Amino acid sequence: MKDTMAYTDDRLQVVKKDGRVVPFYIEHIVNDLRSADRVFSLAMNESEIMQISNEVLRHLLDKTTGNQIESSQVFQAVQDTLEEKNLKPLLAAFREFKDVQQEQIDDALSVDVAIAKFEHKDPNLMNENGNRDTATFSGEREALIGSVYKAKGLQMYPPAVRRGHIKGLIHLHDLDRSPFSALPNCSLPDFEYLLSHGFDLGNAHIRPPQSIGVAANLIATLMLAISGEQFGGISVHRIDEILAPYAEKSFQKNRAMFAEYIDDDKALDEAAKKKTLIDIRDAMQTLEYQINTMSSSSSQVPFTTVSFGLSEDWYGREIQKAILETRLEGMDGQTAIFPKLLFFVQEGLNFSPDDPNYDIKQLAMRCAQKRIYPDMIAVPRITELKDGNIITAMGCRSFLHPWVNEHYEPEIVGRNNLGVVSMNLPRIALQSEGDIDTFFEKLRQATELTLQALKVREDVVLSAPIAAAPIMYSQGGLGDPTGKESVRDFYTGKNLKRSSISVGYIGIHNAMVALSGNQHWHEDDEWVAVSHRIFDVIQEVIDLHQDEFAAMVTIYATPSESLCDRFARLDRQRFGAIGGVTSHSYYENSFHFPSDTNIDPFSKIHFESEYMKNTPGGFMFYVEAPDLQGNPKAFEALWDEAYHNVGYFGVNTPSDECFVCGFTGEFDCDEKGYFCPSCENRDPDKASVVRRLCGYLGVPMKRPVVSGKAEEIANRVKHC
Repeated sequence: MKDTMAYTDDRLQVVKKDGRVVPFYIEHIVNDLRSADRVFSLAMNESEIMQISNEVLRHLLDKTTGNQIESSQVFQAVQDTLEEKNLKPLLAAFREFKDVQQEQIDDALSVDVAIAKFEHKDPNLMNENGNRDTATFSGEREALIGSVYKAKGLQMYPPAVRRGHIKGLIHLHDLDRSPFSALPNCSLPDFEYLLSHGFDLGNAHIRPPQSIGVAANLIATLMLAISGEQFGGISVHRIDEILAPYAEKSFQKNRAMFAEYIDDDKALDEAAKKKTLIDIRDAMQTLEYQINTMSSSSSQVPFTTVSFGLSEDWYGREIQKAILETRLEGMDGQTAIFPKLLFFVQEGLNFSPDDPNYDIKQLAMRCAQKRIYPDMIAVPRITELKDGNIITAMGCRSFLHPWVNEHYEPEIVGRNNLGVVSMNLPRIALQSEGDIDTFFEKLRQATELTLQALKVREDVVLSAPIAAAPIMYSQGGLGDPTGKESVRDFYTGKNLKRSSISVGYIGIHNAMVALSGNQHWHEDDEWVAVSHRIFDVIQEVIDLHQDEFAAMVTIYATPSESLCDRFARLDRQRFGAIGGVTSHSYYENSFHFPSDTNIDPFSKIHFESEYMKNTPGGFMFYVEAPDLQGNPKAFEALWDEAYHNVGYFGVNTPSDECFVCGFTGEFDCDEKGYFCPSCENRDPDKASVVRRLCGYLGVPMKRPVVSGKAEEIANRVKHC
């Protein structure tokens, strides 16, 4: 590790504008002067900036009684020092730079500025969500509403939190929904309870279904309703097992119908099974079409996931096959985006050729080779991490923690996440100037700030009336509502820690490059150990505050879609273009190996697998692969290697198609977007291009993403 000077001075503490008392960091002055110098092209050399910064420190020590100073005194000391040295251009640049910073803070809190961004079609606003089409009236409306909600939501946070968000130290996710509205995040609703007990929706009372077709229809209806009661993903846990009893009801109805014409029991059962197979296939096709044609209250297709793969009976097996065959067939030949498909793999059931459900694993792999989904869930790895429980991911990658009820029974469904706030690890590293002790002290402070923000979110969620989310609260989406008279009752008392709330992070790779100065830090065991220590420090701070929360605070590997762009953009403005850190227009996602660096897929899996235990609140692993439809053994080798090492795994393989010339494979991409390499077709209505944005798929030809994410996708190398 490189030697560095200490960047704190124990003789001084700074009282921030919000009342917090923090150590004095001389590098804050250094970074401000560097930024002012770079932005206004003054060409000061590094030694001059360091000399000025040290003189500011001496100035403060000479004129301060005691060890505490106001942040305004530091600002004034910098100006006084620059005036004394007659550095008028740098003084003017410094003042202008600080004015711009304050203007950015003021603008972020202004509803008028929010509306102006919408009116001018700011691409960072219009393209921030690859699942929302802002070219439509409803998409435009939601972009406008979301922009206003962000400004109003920011005003609800303490000054330190909103300044941290605006400057890019932390990120308050889903500001277009929370905390101005008391919506929770993603969920694992209790669909079994809802279907078996019936529910009220709109003006109708829905009775328990008596066939698989109606049951599947009601699941889609519930997904749409729930999407208006939260802002994240909705997952159906083990849908094959939920729907199997309704498939059996269909079988019994079919058998009764055919009994009028068929006397032989064996022939009767065969006829009823054939009709039930048609019913199952129709139900799964209906579910897929309904989900992909729905538009939620936020003007996007509800972010939905279904998990399956552990059924062994005839009904469950046929439901699994119907899900996969429907996805493989495509929607008019095109790859469906939702629901995400998660396929459980378990030795002895479907892992090996001798296993009874191995044929379904083969079908799942064929589907993934052509349609990217399903992703693979390795049951042993999940149960090892989750105290023996099989838990379905919510949204992009959020995993709930093991939880037992008052009867000491594990509960998986009827639970949710209350929100995420993410930390900008590269910024913390850049501010620390390579000093490890400073980095970890700043990391502790950033984690404290993140927890402050999460507490605001939790308090708002718990303050909502039950009527605000009837499906989830009063109808049984969060389990049996008996005895629960307020939203708080769902999260406190005997239900304490039933839900999660997440401390997210982004850019392990970029942060480690900033600290080590080495873009190949992965090859140095000492620096790899430092990267893992990051999580220990975050967890230490969480543990100090865990009892202050009703939900379980967990560490979460943020799936950064637009955030990878935002953090990198803000830091490039602040620190300039630094090779391997801010030199791209994006930061690397969570703990992932750098996307533009070649590595074989097995090595990538092995390297990243060590981070799974560090982020139990959410994680995902994937590799980039060429078209493997002609090489199923290679594809299975990837799945099997991942099965032994990680819990949640996907293969990003080309699934593009040109409807003009018939080309299938991978489209090329330039500054104008995607095009067919065969006939150069760029018409989004005459082609299908699908990419994994973060945890879910997007169609970038039709719905552009922010520039940083677009560059990251384009830079992904094939791991082969």
